[in-house]
Amino acid sequence: MIVVIGGGPAGLAAALSAAQSGAKVSLIESGARLGGQFWRNLPESIDADQELLHHNFEAGENLREKVLGHSNIEIRLDTQVWQAQYREGVSTLHLICQGVTSEIRTEKLILATGAYDRTLPFPGWDIPGVMTPGAVQALLKGNFVKAGKKIVIGGTGPFLLPVAAGLVQNGIEVAGLFEANRLRRWIPSLFVALRNASVLKEGAEYLQILRKGGVGIKRGFAVIEAHAGTNGELASVTVARIKSDFRVVPGTAKKIPCDVAAIGWGFTADMSIASNLGLEQSVSVLDG
Repeated sequence: MIVVIGGGPAGLAAALSAAQSGAKVSLIESGARLGGQFWRNLPESIDADQELLHHNFEAGENLREKVLGHSNIEIRLDTQVWQAQYREGVSTLHLICQGVTSEIRTEKLILATGAYDRTLPFPGWDIPGVMTPGAVQALLKGNFVKAGKKIVIGGTGPFLLPVAAGLVQNGIEVAGLFEANRLRRWIPSLFVALRNASVLKEGAEYLQILRKGGVGIKRGFAVIEAHAGTNGELASVTVARIKSDFRVVPGTAKKIPCDVAAIGWGFTADMSIASNLGLEQSVSVLDG
């Protein structure tokens, strides 16, 4: 039996491919629904257009249905792997589901545990209303909860685009979109991007949505401070142009009123289970 940990796009694809090859598969997902962070399904009690919340939602639904309908795949939802061990070619996974613990052993294990927002501390980052772009998107995609009425998005990485576009499509004001990197930062990755035309097309679609919503991208800017109002919650942020070493350019600071600031600096892979298993890990750093 093959065990797949993670029910997002990668985990679903891996489980289906293995099952279609004739293998028995156990798919473990910590959430209540398959799809992971990328394809979150709204509860049936919420009536909303999921096409506006997810990119290529139809493809996600098709993949999910194939996995759910395959006789070779056993699905374990709401199940966390709280400890993992590897010895003599066998992985032992300690599981907990609704308070009940169990154990599963396998010689074939696929990790598709995804990633989480990378955060960096700055003055005021602990004020209620300061969160990550992933948290803002998760609230909207998972429960159709709008994190705020006027949201500033900042940090770096292409993930900022779908978050901002999703907010605009659902009637939420994006008070500013600030990308710390300049366009030249992506030159080393240009060849990779050109080989992935679908990703470029997706990015173009997000940019079009933002243009229609009157939201422009300020490049070379970062949120450098958050400010609380009299109630202790976020009332505004200070944004400034920054240099390549993250020093603030004098005279460029500007305060922007908002009730939510979504700040993220790319993603960090979730390596907790891999670490438990004692897998060798290496970090690749992109120069530039």
